[in-house]
Amino acid sequence: MMIFSRFALLAGLSLASICATAVSQSPPPANTPSSGPELRLDRDDRPTSKDGMPGFRITLVNTGHMDLVLNIGVLLSNGHRQYPSAINLLLTDAKGKTWEFSAGEPTSIAGRVDPFVLALPTGASFTLPLKLEDNFAFPMVTADAKLAGPCTLKARFAGKGVPFDQANLDYKAVSLMPYWVGTVESNEVRFEVQEKK
Repeated sequence: MMIFSRFALLAGLSLASICATAVSQSPPPANTPSSGPELRLDRDDRPTSKDGMPGFRITLVNTGHMDLVLNIGVLLSNGHRQYPSAINLLLTDAKGKTWEFSAGEPTSIAGRVDPFVLALPTGASFTLPLKLEDNFAFPMVTADAKLAGPCTLKARFAGKGVPFDQANLDYKAVSLMPYWVGTVESNEVRFEVQEKK
């Protein structure tokens, strides 16, 4: 009986060890849009432009139970210039016409380009100030339409990974990070544009 009990104990411990190893080596659950970040858009009247356009704030919030890694755009000149080009803005005028343009994109690229990687732990948030008059695409929108009256603005983030062949030779490891992949949209913010005389 004593030999059998010892054999059963050893077998049980070995099985538990194998199961624990199998569990620890199983791949982490894939990120889905439901476990991704929230995108919030807020009006900020402090940086009002000369034309009376309000300023805004775009905030990425991790309300989930997993830490997130987001590719939100591009870095130029070893990070000296940062552009959240993976975030687009959707501007709708009083007549219901909508324009979509990047929240921040370089007008020209010369030299090194790296991904704008944002680590967003559980419970953390990251806020970007947004002044439409500083966005190079906004004048092209206003040239096509005379914005006046009630308008709405919404933000959209499209998360994607960094392909290995697109990472710089000295920064290949950036392609191995577990990027969140999916699309998320913010709330709409309404504002009034005064008609130019």
